Amino acid sequence: MSDGHGDATAAREDLTAAHATFERLGDRWGLFLSSQALGPLHSLDGDPARAAASYREALARLEALGTVDNVPELVGQIGHELFRAGDREGALTEFTRALRLAERTGSPTAVAWVTYGLGKLATDPDAARSRYEEALAIAMRDVSTEGLAPSILAALAGVEIRRGGLDGARDHLRDAIERTVRSADMPSLATAAHVLAELALAEDEPERAATLLGTAVRIRGAVDRGDPDLARIVAAVRERLGDDAYEKAFREGTELAREDALARLTP
Repeated sequence: MSDGHGDATAAREDLTAAHATFERLGDRWGLFLSSQALGPLHSLDGDPARAAASYREALARLEALGTVDNVPELVGQIGHELFRAGDREGALTEFTRALRLAERTGSPTAVAWVTYGLGKLATDPDAARSRYEEALAIAMRDVSTEGLAPSILAALAGVEIRRGGLDGARDHLRDAIERTVRSADMPSLATAAHVLAELALAEDEPERAATLLGTAVRIRGAVDRGDPDLARIVAAVRERLGDDAYEKAFREGTELAREDALARLTP
């Protein structure tokens, strides 16, 4: 139960109902699963504080069950939500805690995900790229962690764009998009579309950038209202086009058929 196939509204309704049922039944495992799954939907709604609270509830439910599985990943996810909320110090604290826990449990997923988060915290492009490359290398070591690669590749592409390395950004995006299309990971594909829009803007194609931002919404089934990188890209595209032209191009992307939307994602 997630928004992984691009229907965030239906996922939210189903999970909210499931959580209420589990609470009524006193199903601790079900409460853990539903709390964990509601986190990204709250984040998508632009409420990272509520998302972090959902992950904290999931963590408490898991610890009450007496297991350490997934604990480092949950702590790391809390760090990601604090980053989205603008609490960089809090994010660093949770990332550090997650890495310490991951060393004890031997979780490569947590290490890769937290290292990726540390890249987001880095203010220097070279430091960010180093963290992302480290995270990608960890993610690519095992099939169990390969699913993290598209998000990391998209982040690497964003760094390359800001460094002026557009060819490198294009290569990273091509890899990210191919992987997400194969796995039908719509949230990661939408994130890649956001960075592809940033690339289009860097190549002086602001109308295409706006259409790609709309295409991301069409693919994911919702606007990611909590992503600070997306907010920055949207503001830059709006500034170049003006509100009316932006809304027109954006709407074009949201109205594409799913197959046409996927076809637009060519770096």
